[in-house]
Amino acid sequence: MKRDLLLLLAAAVAGCAPRHTITGHIDNLTNDSLCIVHCAIEDMPGLKGDDDQRITYDTIVATAGRFVYDTPVERC
Repeated sequence: MKRDLLLLLAAAVAGCAPRHTITGHIDNLTNDSLCIVHCAIEDMPGLKGDDDQRITYDTIVATAGRFVYDTPVERC
Protein backbone atom coordinates (compact mmCIF):
# COMPACT_ATOMS: atom_id res chain seq x y z
CA MET A 1 0.00 0.00 0.00
CA LYS A 2 2.76 2.46 0.93
CA ARG A 3 4.63 1.57 -2.26
CA ASP A 4 1.52 2.32 -4.38
CA LEU A 5 0.99 5.63 -2.62
CA LEU A 6 4.64 6.58 -3.16
CA LEU A 7 4.41 5.70 -6.86
CA LEU A 8 1.23 7.76 -7.21
CA LEU A 9 2.87 10.74 -5.50
CA ALA A 10 5.99 10.42 -7.68
CA ALA A 11 3.85 10.34 -10.84
CA ALA A 12 1.90 13.40 -9.74
CA VAL A 13 5.05 15.40 -8.99
CA ALA A 14 6.75 14.32 -12.23
CA GLY A 15 3.71 15.37 -14.25
CA CYS A 16 3.55 18.89 -12.86
CA ALA A 17 4.92 21.65 -15.04
CA PRO A 18 6.96 24.36 -13.33
CA ARG A 19 4.90 27.35 -12.22
CA HIS A 20 6.02 30.87 -12.84
CA THR A 21 4.52 32.94 -10.06
CA ILE A 22 5.04 36.60 -9.19
CA THR A 23 4.21 37.65 -5.64
CA GLY A 24 4.55 41.01 -4.02
CA HIS A 25 3.41 43.67 -1.60
CA ILE A 26 2.70 47.33 -2.35
CA ASP A 27 2.88 49.66 0.65
CA ASN A 28 -0.21 51.77 1.33
CA LEU A 29 -2.34 49.69 -1.04
CA THR A 30 -5.35 48.11 0.64
CA ASN A 31 -7.81 46.05 -1.40
CA ASP A 32 -7.66 46.95 -5.07
CA SER A 33 -7.45 45.48 -8.53
CA LEU A 34 -4.25 45.52 -10.57
CA CYS A 35 -4.00 45.51 -14.35
CA ILE A 36 -1.30 43.13 -15.62
CA VAL A 37 0.22 43.66 -19.06
CA HIS A 38 2.89 41.29 -20.34
CA CYS A 39 4.53 39.98 -23.48
CA ALA A 40 7.68 38.13 -24.48
CA ILE A 41 10.82 40.27 -24.39
CA GLU A 42 11.77 39.23 -27.92
CA ASP A 43 8.40 40.56 -29.19
CA MET A 44 8.80 44.03 -27.67
CA PRO A 45 10.70 45.76 -30.53
CA GLY A 46 8.09 44.68 -33.09
CA LEU A 47 4.87 45.50 -31.20
CA LYS A 48 2.49 47.52 -33.32
CA GLY A 49 0.22 48.93 -30.60
CA ASP A 50 -1.87 48.11 -27.55
CA ASP A 51 -4.11 45.77 -29.59
CA ASP A 52 -1.20 43.56 -30.75
CA GLN A 53 -2.12 39.89 -30.26
CA ARG A 54 1.24 39.15 -28.59
CA ILE A 55 0.32 41.34 -25.60
CA THR A 56 -1.61 39.70 -22.77
CA TYR A 57 -3.84 41.70 -20.44
CA ASP A 58 -5.09 40.34 -17.14
CA THR A 59 -6.55 41.62 -13.87
CA ILE A 60 -5.76 40.43 -10.35
CA VAL A 61 -6.96 41.51 -6.92
CA ALA A 62 -4.58 42.75 -4.23
CA THR A 63 -5.73 42.07 -0.68
CA ALA A 64 -4.13 44.15 2.09
CA GLY A 65 -1.50 45.21 -0.44
CA ARG A 66 -0.42 41.64 -1.26
CA PHE A 67 -0.84 40.00 -4.64
CA VAL A 68 -0.02 36.75 -6.43
CA TYR A 69 0.02 36.26 -10.20
CA ASP A 70 0.64 32.97 -12.01
CA THR A 71 2.13 33.88 -15.37
CA PRO A 72 0.84 31.89 -18.32
CA VAL A 73 4.05 30.58 -19.91
CA GLU A 74 3.59 29.47 -23.50
CA ARG A 75 7.18 29.45 -24.76
CA CYS A 76 10.39 27.92 -23.46
